[in-house]
Amino acid sequence: MKLLVRCIAIVSLLSCGLCLLNAQRVRSSPSAASSAVLDSASIQELLRAHNEVRRQRGIAPLRWSPRLAVTAQEWAEHLARIGELVHDRSRMVGQNLFASYGAARRPSFVVGKWAEESKDYDERHFRCARGAVCGHFTQLIWRETKEVGCGVAHGGNGEFWVCYYTPPGNFIGEKPY
Repeated sequence: MKLLVRCIAIVSLLSCGLCLLNAQRVRSSPSAASSAVLDSASIQELLRAHNEVRRQRGIAPLRWSPRLAVTAQEWAEHLARIGELVHDRSRMVGQNLFASYGAARRPSFVVGKWAEESKDYDERHFRCARGAVCGHFTQLIWRETKEVGCGVAHGGNGEFWVCYYTPPGNFIGEKPY
């Protein structure tokens, strides 16, 4: 039964709303994707940004997963080719997505956008404000999550970021920490 609840929770997470910046401009005709595999400095920046949000809440830091990074990169390239944000429903991982039109974004900016959802999240009662989106933030702070791997690609007039997390978070009826 717990597995069924977890599957339902993941499907619920996958139908997130506020995943992108300037969505109306990113959704354009598909084009060839341009890969921007993350260098070591970008990886460190991503880890620092994730782990600072976790540190503020007394949650253990995440480790970088090259395996997750490879699959996240593949999905980012897919999103860049199709020119829109959709979750990868074939993987049993936590997923945070972000897209931006125009200038390239720093890894810390992307994580910061997800962390901004904390303004709508009541950490005392572990719930999101009505009508708000908090799932990106709660995945960042999910205590049981131990690893993260991310990718970024350009195409469809946008920059597409994907971060995968294991074990995944955001299970209905469970608190993030």
